[in-house]
Amino acid sequence: MKSKCMVATSVSLVALLVASSARMAMAQATTQPSGAAAVEKPPADPFDEFVEKTKNPFPGFNWGMDMRLRWEYLNNVGFDKQAPNHETSYMRLRTRWWGTLQPLKPLNFEDLEFHIKLTWEGRSWCENDPVSGWDQSRDQVVFDNLYLKYKKAFGLPLTITAGRQDLPFAWLTGDGTPNDGSRTFFVDGVRFEYDAEPIKTKFDVAYFEVDAQWDHWFPRIANKRVPGLASDQDEQGVMVYVSNKSLPKTQIDGYFFYKRNEAEYFPVRDNPTTDEPRRSGDNADIYTFGGRVAGDITDNWRYDVQLAGQFGHRDGREICALGSVNKLSYNFNDKYKNQVYLEYEYTSGDDPGTPGRDEKFDILWGRYPRWTEGYGYSYGVENRVWDLGNTHRVGPGWSCKPMKDLEVALYYQFLFADENTYADTRTGFSDNGNFRGQILVPYFKYTINKYAFFRVMPEFFFPGDYYTDDRNDPLTFLRLELNLTW
Repeated sequence: MKSKCMVATSVSLVALLVASSARMAMAQATTQPSGAAAVEKPPADPFDEFVEKTKNPFPGFNWGMDMRLRWEYLNNVGFDKQAPNHETSYMRLRTRWWGTLQPLKPLNFEDLEFHIKLTWEGRSWCENDPVSGWDQSRDQVVFDNLYLKYKKAFGLPLTITAGRQDLPFAWLTGDGTPNDGSRTFFVDGVRFEYDAEPIKTKFDVAYFEVDAQWDHWFPRIANKRVPGLASDQDEQGVMVYVSNKSLPKTQIDGYFFYKRNEAEYFPVRDNPTTDEPRRSGDNADIYTFGGRVAGDITDNWRYDVQLAGQFGHRDGREICALGSVNKLSYNFNDKYKNQVYLEYEYTSGDDPGTPGRDEKFDILWGRYPRWTEGYGYSYGVENRVWDLGNTHRVGPGWSCKPMKDLEVALYYQFLFADENTYADTRTGFSDNGNFRGQILVPYFKYTINKYAFFRVMPEFFFPGDYYTDDRNDPLTFLRLELNLTW
């Protein structure tokens, strides 16, 4: 039944794409000026009006949905093309439905809203099938969002959001469920946002939890089979973020994050009743203090600088770590929206010569593909996938829009390890080099219309002397993606 529903959803959204494209083409054809006639404002598109009516069926309620279809190919995660199953490809289909209810909107009280989002993503493996074709562990519906929001709370410039919600995307936040990939991002908790407009300052305070097995706050509503872990361990977090814009063309931020990890003991999915539970993750208390300054130097030049220090304990070892991410960009302000930039990121690594101290910087809830898609998997050989610590990264890039609906970009990453932590303890890591390698990333995005876009995202990684000579085969990643939105 679920598969039939997914097929029906897919067909409906594809039909939406075709119909909307035809409607937009007809609208453009009927509004083209002829000769020297004045250009008139085109009339409202009937299809757009129809979509809006369906999404707002009655006062106080609106809804939407989207579908993302991806084909992904990954080769040589371990940089050894002789390894068995070094090459894999699979299809990913994610569908989401969301709705927002403002129950008192007809009474002119719009400050309270209830939001729900349901997500399903299926995967089918095409090559080197590790899960018998269909990935049963993901064949489930989850509450992606389920929260109550109170705006202008108590007559103050305060917004309170309680329940399952997404964290703001930033350097150290953004993904509460990193082991789930991009299917979900949520955390469970409460967030307070206060806008002190007279002093141009915003205060953001949150407490949240991440349950490794998904169902501490809300149950899985389909497929009760034990899924893969959402994160490596159970986590509790506190976020305090202050942002000030009182200086011209300048933003100054200060932040504090507290993260508590509790190792997870979970049943084996193949036989959860008899097999011994397995341990995942670590036990830790991590305190991170940081600051950010960003602004415009001129109409063309912009900078963004962040620095954070980290302290605490992880599995009985003292944490003392440092991280920084910086960007200098130049916007040509031309009709093609050309932009060039240079990024430098540093996250300290663990010095193997200090057994009682852990210098590795923990990127907290920032384990998502900020600057890599394919190479992020390879960090799992060292610690965890997309745990992008122990790295010096220099990354120049360029982007532009040569056509109204086409975006192209080219990124390059030059990577070093801060410490060669695993040279004497794990195979594949050399004892005489810290050069991780180089990444080349072309990027293409074509916007079909307001309801659909298509992306091509290849990535090529060439290993350096941080790895041994038998681990020097290039890594290749390719993604083709179609996004449809109602």
